[in-house]
Amino acid sequence: MSNGTCSGNTSKKQYLQIEVEQIAIGGRDGVTGKRKSPRMALKSRIQDEILLLLSNESLHGYGIWNTVLENYPDMRLNTLYRWMNDLEARGLIEGTIEVGVRGPDRKVYFLTQDGRQRVFLLIKNAFKLMIDIYRKYRLFSTLHFSNLSQLSEITFSNSRALIAPFHQFLDSDYGLIQILFATMRGRRVDFIGRFQGISNIHPKPHAMKGNIQNLPVKKDVYGDIWLLGIPKRSSFSPSIEECKRTLMKGGTVFLAIPFLTPPIRMGPDFGSFISNSMMQIFPELELMEFHEIESIMKKHFRETGVLELGTLVFWGKK
Repeated sequence: MSNGTCSGNTSKKQYLQIEVEQIAIGGRDGVTGKRKSPRMALKSRIQDEILLLLSNESLHGYGIWNTVLENYPDMRLNTLYRWMNDLEARGLIEGTIEVGVRGPDRKVYFLTQDGRQRVFLLIKNAFKLMIDIYRKYRLFSTLHFSNLSQLSEITFSNSRALIAPFHQFLDSDYGLIQILFATMRGRRVDFIGRFQGISNIHPKPHAMKGNIQNLPVKKDVYGDIWLLGIPKRSSFSPSIEECKRTLMKGGTVFLAIPFLTPPIRMGPDFGSFISNSMMQIFPELELMEFHEIESIMKKHFRETGVLELGTLVFWGKK
């Protein structure tokens, strides 16, 4: 079993497997995320599977048992009924007696409204988990570039630079931030936002207060600006306008956005599925589509483009 470490020679497939293993051995509740004992984790997992089964159709006890046996062959019928009674007591499922036409009467189970809400939260949290793995997978691809200045598509100035989040940094941003600091070594690099790993970066960046919509600097200051994370539709244009104000002529802003994919050319792919599903399941995130960001960038900068470095990177030159 993996110990959760990732060497420099770890393949993308192995890296993804490590992430899945770490999640699988966690024994956490599918909604609350709280750690449980192995026995309680198994009970919770099977109860969640029962709810997912009943989200498609009503089933009697033996029908549920036969399906559960496919993944848990040692499951006992009396244990299953005890766990189903627990679901019924919590108001997540209900059972009614169905009169048998040619056989005995049977109890048929179906979801309550609370049960449907639990299923929605399970699906939402499972999707969050998939998003997190996908994000780390794409960022892992980016980490193959130990020095971004080696890429012919990216030109760096020798002037002052800024690294900031659209809203807040995530732990998975640490690798890319390290690469950016290594690439800009010897320059003054301003840094906005809280980040737990910042103490491990040398030389120390110049920490600033404020946010990307209101930078505490004069105009025409930066040669390069890197924004990381997920932009919101309501604050994206003000952020780009502020970047343009603080960029010197010829300076470049880079936007490293993890969940976006270019327009589909050869049919749907997993990246577009992630992006489109996130917009439907998480409307509160105010996620933007590729063409929206591209249009705003073209409006504000004389040159624009897009790079795929694992993470999608938009750039605009003032």
